[in-house]
Parts: sequence; C-alpha cells; structure tokens
Amino acid sequence: MKTRVLLLLGVTLVAVGQTSGQWVQTSGPEGGFASALLNTGQSILLGVGTLNRSTDDGATWVPNGTGLGPQIRGIAALAMKGSVVFCGTGSDGIHRSTDDGITWQRSSTGIEAEVDIGDFSFNDSVMFAASESRGVYRSTDNGNSWAQVNDGLADTIVVAVLLRGVDVYAATWDSGVFRSNNIGANWSPVNAGLVGDGLRLLSLAGTSTSLIAGTRDGVYRSTNGGASWRKATSGLTSGSVYVLFPNGSEIFGGTLGSGVYRSTDDGVNWDTASTGLDNRNIRGIAVKSNSMFVGTYGGRVVYKSTNGGTRWTPSGKGIVSSLNYAIATLGGRVIAATVEGIHATTDNGDAWTRSDSGFVRQPSYSLLVRGGDVYLGSTGYGVYRSSDSGVSWTPANAGLSGSAGTVWALADDGTALYAGTSGGVYRSTNSGEIWLPAKNGLTDSLIISLLATSNALFAGTARGLYRSTNQGAAWTALGSGAPAHYVYSLASTNSVVLAAMTSGAYRSTDNGESWMPAMAGIAPEARNPSALLAHGSNVFAGTGVGRAYISTDAGAIWTDISSGLLKPGIGIRCLLAANGYLWAATSSSGVWKRKLSEVVVAVRGQDGDQRPDCLALFQNYPNPFNPTTTFRYRLPNRSHVTLTVYNTLGQQVARLVNGDMEAGYHEVKFEGSGLSSGVYFYRLRAADLVETKRLLLLR
Repeated sequence: MKTRVLLLLGVTLVAVGQTSGQWVQTSGPEGGFASALLNTGQSILLGVGTLNRSTDDGATWVPNGTGLGPQIRGIAALAMKGSVVFCGTGSDGIHRSTDDGITWQRSSTGIEAEVDIGDFSFNDSVMFAASESRGVYRSTDNGNSWAQVNDGLADTIVVAVLLRGVDVYAATWDSGVFRSNNIGANWSPVNAGLVGDGLRLLSLAGTSTSLIAGTRDGVYRSTNGGASWRKATSGLTSGSVYVLFPNGSEIFGGTLGSGVYRSTDDGVNWDTASTGLDNRNIRGIAVKSNSMFVGTYGGRVVYKSTNGGTRWTPSGKGIVSSLNYAIATLGGRVIAATVEGIHATTDNGDAWTRSDSGFVRQPSYSLLVRGGDVYLGSTGYGVYRSSDSGVSWTPANAGLSGSAGTVWALADDGTALYAGTSGGVYRSTNSGEIWLPAKNGLTDSLIISLLATSNALFAGTARGLYRSTNQGAAWTALGSGAPAHYVYSLASTNSVVLAAMTSGAYRSTDNGESWMPAMAGIAPEARNPSALLAHGSNVFAGTGVGRAYISTDAGAIWTDISSGLLKPGIGIRCLLAANGYLWAATSSSGVWKRKLSEVVVAVRGQDGDQRPDCLALFQNYPNPFNPTTTFRYRLPNRSHVTLTVYNTLGQQVARLVNGDMEAGYHEVKFEGSGLSSGVYFYRLRAADLVETKRLLLLR
C-alpha cells in the first residue's frame, strides 16, 4: 500500500492590522425596524436592532447601550420598574440599566444562553418575562434571578405576559390565552370565544374593566377575567394587531399595514388615527408628557404626535438602519439597499441621502453593477435598473411576477443576467428587458445566492447548492461534502468556489464536485458566515456576529480583521471593496468601513521578515511531524501572546501559550500524540497582529 504524503512548505500569511486602524461606523443609512419603545421620564428609548436614545422628545436619536454585547441580536422589549430599566433581547436574555439606558448589565441568572425575551409585566413583589422560545420566566428578587414557570402551558411560544391583580395571563402564538392564579405555578387555558386566527395572539393589555387581546384576527375583549371573549373589531380594517397601549381613558392599537387605531369605549369600537403616517406597520407605542410616539416596521422608524394621535410627523433623525441587505458602487457613489429603500453616499459615508427616485419603496435584497448600469432586486416588484449611478430607477421586470417578483440575488456571466427569486432562477439576455425561467432541475425554488464563474453558474438555496454549466438551462444538485443547508453567499477566486452556509464556510477546488469545510482561523462563536467577497487574490468573510475575516489562500485559512466592529447584533449582510475601503452592510448598525490598506495581506518566505521590529512566526520543525514538533516565533516588543492549534474544522485542539511574553525569540514544543493524522493550523496572536501557518501530522 502506498502512502500519499502532502508536504506543506512554509508560507506565512500576515494580516497587517495596524493598532491605530479599525472599523468605523458611517453616518447611515437611516431607517429600520422598530421593535420596542419606552418613556423613562428622562428620555425615549428605542430598540432598532440595537438601542437608540432621544433626550429631546424624539427630534434626534443617538446609539446607546454600553454593556449590550455583540452576541445580542435585537432589542425585543423595554420596561421600567422604579428607576431600573429592563431590556429583553432577541438572543441573550435580560439586561438592566440604572442610568436611564446608558449602560447595561446582564440580569439573566436562571435564563439559558441565547434565550429571547419579548415582554415584561410586574408589580412590587414579582416580575414576569415572556419568551417566544421558552415560555414564561418569573423573578421574585427584582430581576436578579429567574426561573421558568411553564406548567400547564400548551404552547411555550409566549408573545406577551400580563400581571393583573392576583392573576397572570400568557398570550401564546398559536394556542390562545392562559391564566395562572398562583403567580405562575401552573396555567390553564382561558380561550372561550377565541377561534381561528383569534387563537394566534400578538399582544395583550388590560384596562380597569377589561382584558384586550390583539390577534391575527383583530381585537378580542373579555370582561370576566378571560373566562369568555368577544370580538371587538368595529372600525378596524386590519386583522393583525401587534401593539395595544392603554393611555388614560383611551386605548391605542398598532396594526400591520393599517396604522394606528384609537378606542374611547374600552376597546369596543375603534377609529383610525393614522393621518401623516407614511409607514403604517406599527410595532411600538410610547407616551411622554403631551407627545405620543410610534415605532414602525421599516420606513422612517419613529413618528410623533402632539395631539393625541390626530396627526403624525416623522421623528427619526439619526436612527441608523437596522437591516442593510446589499451594497455596491458606481461612478464614485456607494449605494446601499436597505429594509426601506435605497440610499447613497458620495463622501465615503459622511452623509447618506435617499436614492430611490422612481422606485416603489420596499425592502431591497440585492445590487449588481454591469457596465454603466446598476440593477436592484426588490420585494414583490422584481428588478429595477438605474443608468445614472443609482440616482433614479426604472422597472426592468417583465416576466418576474408572483413569487418571482421577490429577487434575492443577481449575477452576470458577461452574456446574460440572472435573478435568484422566490420562484427559482430567471435569465435575461437583453439587459433586463425580459426575463425567462431558467430553473430546470432546481427542486428548491427559493434562490438565496448566485455566482457566475468563467465556466459555471452556482445557485445557493435554502437547502443546499446547485450548478449549471449551460447558462441555467439545466441544474444539478451539489452535495458531496457540503450539507443541505441555507446558502447565504457565494464567491470565487483562483479557481476555488466558496459557499457561506448556516453550518459554516465551505470550499471546492473542482468546480463544485466536492466540498470541504473552510473554517480554519474562524472563532467558534463566529461559524455562521453570512457574506463573502472575492477581491483580487483575497477573500473577505463577514459573519452573523459581527466578525470579519480575510483569507489569502481562497479560504483555507482565515485571519480576524474585526477590530472596532463588534457591537450588539451587528451581523454582516454584504461586503464591498471600493474607494480604498472595505465596506460592510450590517443587520443592525448601518454601514461600516475600514481602510483596505489596514488589512492588506503580505506573503512572507519561510524564514520570515528579519526586521527587528516585526512579529514573525516561523514554520514548525519538523514538518511533517510524528508526534512532536517545535514552534518558533519572534516578538518585537513585550506583548500578550496566544499560540493555538486548530484542526481543519476550525476547532481548537491545543492552547500552548496564553500570557505576557518578553521581546525576542521563543520556542514551544507541541505534542500531537492524541491527534489523528492530517492537516492542522497554528496561530500566533500578539497585540493587534496575527500570523497563521499550517502543519502536517503524519503517522
């Protein structure tokens, strides 16, 4: 039997991350999805992916939330008990603030990691929190510690919780309302009269005489503690009531698509109160003094009324967009497609302006530059085209209708345009004038990502990868080595194809026939890459937890370039290299940028750079090895050093150094007797510099 030996010669890959350089947030774009509003008495707090704060009655907003870590994906609920503000997050339980929301500390003892919290209710002695994944939590020590109280709940997707006298009510996503008369020890359904979509709760509130339930079938009302319910939709034209807000003798309801409604008779009848609302998808309501605020799902985010909801005006200056899907450049302009339209900057992000003349303002998922034109993929309206660098837009969507009207991805192979839609792949050979189906062989119609290479077209779907070698006339599923998972992004460099999937990054060196994991150097908590960008011989990757990486060997090894980027829920949606910057469109904090010169990759020979002021990691010796080898490295200054070893899945198998080391040369022996044969990677981190090399264990 012959043994194949792969000898990996020493090439050092160095990401030059200058200590003075890092990512910086641009000024926009503005807009986004409101998820929570709260009047603290001193300010208005707003959840829009991250936390924003206004101290001038909503005229201007600034980002806030020191202590809300990068693992947080969205602000789902805000409440105030005494002088303490509580924040329910979309992924990291509960946090609290004692300084009006400026700084925060986690307050989630007893709540598992990555639990969402979407609502609060409390009195002087007990607090309840609702989770859409884990049911109801209770605290009897002012929110310091929590315990699940789900006994009797038939549905643990709880959207709202309401404490009312001695009773507690839990509103569920699909099973109606439950009541507990023993502070949550056990629950019983109270659903008489709730039928069909009336059992699908969205909000819950109480007045002095009634319970009011907002459902996907309008409003229901109970005057006997939930024992029976009656529909109360007189005057309502929307079926989905997401927000209920009692205010004195009035109740305000926020709907999906129809704006705000007001009831002056305890929820029996409703009148519209939406004059001035350009966006009528309401997700939050708050009152401060004589002003009322609503937060919307997209658009201008916040509106304000000073006459009890009779008329509304925009009040959202400074709120950075919470969902940015794509970014492109043409004619010196950087163009961003966001949740609520198109924005552009001509000064590298110092100022952003709307750039959607002629475009039906909808969430836009993709951008493509082809020659002097920019193409835009929209929600429900197909493709738009701009011939003036994104200033104005005209429809280019003939043939894209129904599910094909939602365009997630665009690609260009030089002869044709391709649109990845909710109805499969479509192709245009006349610059978008007419689109025809190109989906033969695609068993999954939801196309998330597209990539055109010199000899193939690749499609990423919600359940894996496909390839076409005849311009989309026929497709073949690709599965060897790659899981059938959601494919966020695709890229190609040096004949290597890369795919960013929910399970991590994968690479193929044989035109998609087979795939291998490509996560070496990516931190364990960041193994959810959501954006890929090939730029020359480099590949950049952005992840869902705000980490950015660079690879100079087509994804074999990655180096972290995230300095300055980590913030709550900052997941990277798209990357762009333009105007001397690397740009990142994020899911909660607008658009960020970093100088490309700060992340330029240099390739050194085996002996390393001999300058005395330079960090150097030398090739291990021997290599291949069995079972012991030696690592050597040089430090220009005293530094905190970590030296770690990873397998090809990016999993750490050894940490050899973790502490302060003096300047000079150092040696560390590595014992690999407990490891299987194969390729491994070792990485040296000192201060803001990182070097990575590979080694081969051969038994």
